Amino acid sequence: MDDLLIITNGASAVEAIKDAGVEAHFLPWNDVLHDGPVPSGLGAAALARLRAKYIAGLGWADLAEVTRWFEERDARLDAAPNFREVVLWFEHDLYDQLQLMQILDRLSGVRANLSLIQADTFITSSAATSLKLSFGMRRPVTGEQIHWATLAWAAFTSPKPLAAQAIAEARFQNVHPHLAATLHRWFQMFPGARDGLGRTERSVLRRIAAGLSSAVDLYRATSDEEEAVFRGDWSFWLLLAGMCGERTPLIETTGGEDFDPHAADRMRLRLTTAGRSVLAGEADRIELSGIDTWRGGVHLTTDHHWRWSAETGFVEGP
Repeated sequence: MDDLLIITNGASAVEAIKDAGVEAHFLPWNDVLHDGPVPSGLGAAALARLRAKYIAGLGWADLAEVTRWFEERDARLDAAPNFREVVLWFEHDLYDQLQLMQILDRLSGVRANLSLIQADTFITSSAATSLKLSFGMRRPVTGEQIHWATLAWAAFTSPKPLAAQAIAEARFQNVHPHLAATLHRWFQMFPGARDGLGRTERSVLRRIAAGLSSAVDLYRATSDEEEAVFRGDWSFWLLLAGMCGERTPLIETTGGEDFDPHAADRMRLRLTTAGRSVLAGEADRIELSGIDTWRGGVHLTTDHHWRWSAETGFVEGP
């Protein structure tokens, strides 16, 4: 039997934990679950294939490479019972919490010795002494934690967001103290009731209107607004590319070229006439360009989509 397996969010966290002197086998989860389709009704292998196809389509790596990575990752997770202890070490942001829910759901009913570290700081920005202290304070995973994680994962992958809203309002904060806040942040990724914009997209328009033009500066500024930063730079570049490339663009590069995520450090942006109208509340993004995207298991289309209401704090149905 192997000694210790640590499952965490990604390769950077793995390196930080190693540098802190924690010796273990490591499994970085490496899936940006808040972007792209995560529908219910799929087994682990089928979902991995779908996620690999989505991620490869973003240009991060070729399909064969991503598929191989997911297969190896899931095989390592399936081997969890072979380890003396499996430590789940995740942060407080949306990216991490969704991964944690998926992993706990996958491990539900598996006979493995699970422990959990729910960090309220970022692993990669923590000192080695702090990481060692956190590792020493890990606690066994409880049945209640698995129960709520299973419910939360089912809600996130549901074709409707109603179950997720019920989970976010339930009294379980002592079990998963960061989950409710991250679900509320996920709701804000749905198109807004007034303008069809998600929270980050709205912030991009406001920041450009206030004078920012550099894609890098926009990433930093919108990240600074987050209660818990969850979106990586590549995900943000793709968001900008989408705003530039939709049927009625809301922003455009100052040089008139297509937005290139690979050259984001050189990209400068300005509002289009449509972008100014949407920001002012005079036009609606979906009415201008339509929509065809996913939020977890919710497929948002022009004819059938859900919208987030700032007044109620919930996603409201079509």
